[in-house]
Amino acid sequence: MIITIITIMDCIIRMLALVIYVATTQKSEDNVINVINTARLILLAGIVLVLLITIIAIVPAGHVGVLNTFGVVSEYELQSGLHFKLPWQEVVLFSIKTNELKETADTPSDEGLTVTLEVSILYRIDGTKAGEIFKTVGTNYEQVIIEPTFRSIVRGVTAEYDAKSLYTSQREIVASKITDQLRPKLKERGILIESVLLRSVTLPTQVRNSIERKLVADQEAQQMDFVLAKEQK
Repeated sequence: MIITIITIMDCIIRMLALVIYVATTQKSEDNVINVINTARLILLAGIVLVLLITIIAIVPAGHVGVLNTFGVVSEYELQSGLHFKLPWQEVVLFSIKTNELKETADTPSDEGLTVTLEVSILYRIDGTKAGEIFKTVGTNYEQVIIEPTFRSIVRGVTAEYDAKSLYTSQREIVASKITDQLRPKLKERGILIESVLLRSVTLPTQVRNSIERKLVADQEAQQMDFVLAKEQK
């Protein structure tokens, strides 16, 4: 907004300078008066325009606004649309759309192995809690609230499973358990978790190769059992 006001003032000054230049080149008194009146209108229009910019706040769709008056935060949130405010008041915007936070975490498994998880956290802000978030945390709530809480929970959850389970059949269960534990902790802070998606699990190379060899061996054994059972029929 400050940049917009500066731009408008710059245009007004340029226009006034042009009007003054024209006035100094006029020989007729009537023309000089007309030029002066024009300058007054330009100045008045500029003042009105700047005033309108400072007292009007637009909250875009999918956002809420928090009204900040010299550090005093209003008790209510501004919904999307046009709002009037005092020139010295600031409107801080918070998106209430679904956001994706991508996290990479190195966590221990049940055997003490380090497992790297790549996770997507889908969340949104509770529009009725935006003012409280701004007062207690600020606008960097991802770094202050979501990321530390997620890392703490994911370490506790993965420690309950061995590396093979995390790498194969238990991935959806792990993601569901992380979601169930993360949701209530962040809800009380005004952040609503929609889901946690476990995009990939990376194990130490030797462990991964061992698991993959065992999976191949299990599949071959199952196939052999199927063939033998079919031949016996």
